Amino acid sequence: MIDAHLHLGRLKEPKLLLTQAKACGLSSFVTSSTTLDDLSINLDLAKSFNGFCSLGLHPCFIKNLEDFSYFAQKIAAHPNLRAIGECGFDKKSPLDFTLQQELVKKHLELASKLNLPVSFHLTSHGQDAVSLVKLYKVRGMVHWAQGSVETIKAYLRADLYLSFCTSSKITATMEEIFYITPKERILVESDFDEIKAQRMAYDVNSLYALVEKIAKIKGLSAKTLEDQISENFFNLYGGK
Repeated sequence: MIDAHLHLGRLKEPKLLLTQAKACGLSSFVTSSTTLDDLSINLDLAKSFNGFCSLGLHPCFIKNLEDFSYFAQKIAAHPNLRAIGECGFDKKSPLDFTLQQELVKKHLELASKLNLPVSFHLTSHGQDAVSLVKLYKVRGMVHWAQGSVETIKAYLRADLYLSFCTSSKITATMEEIFYITPKERILVESDFDEIKAQRMAYDVNSLYALVEKIAKIKGLSAKTLEDQISENFFNLYGGK
């Protein structure tokens, strides 16, 4: 099983979590940075545990564009660096929309320069993100993909992968989203971080359970969908 998005760099004992998760069937993962403080540790964990890393500045954890300039200076090609982000739009961000948009553009410029996909955080302005994807001609994924069916269709028309989260409420709208999303565009994730760690343990079985739910809605076997998700993961992020 593959976890397409979590935040190991913000945990107290990430190595213990990964050791236990690997023993329970976790085969690969993408650990995502959100601030300037967790860049190195995420990269080190990805390297040590045969996973991948995504580096970026979350729209809720950045105060100004100068932070990105410092971030960009620290980023260089690395075998385990497989994506830029997470980046995107969030109503809770301390930045207004114009500054958030500039920040997204800078992430996309960096991704284009390094020929890497982008990990998007989109709790708002999904259509604006799609326009930028087309403008910068980048590939990528939407983490914790949710929203209206029309927004999801826009993501799919932009050839973005959709990563569904174990914490998502399975509403009628989500079931429709699962149904219309081609299996070739599906990823799954835990979005596990230090906040979730305060109330629950990391559980690989939650990923299996989500795959089973999606597979049932799509009329597939869980094994078929799990294998397809693995193929999708490496198609997006590169070889093992």
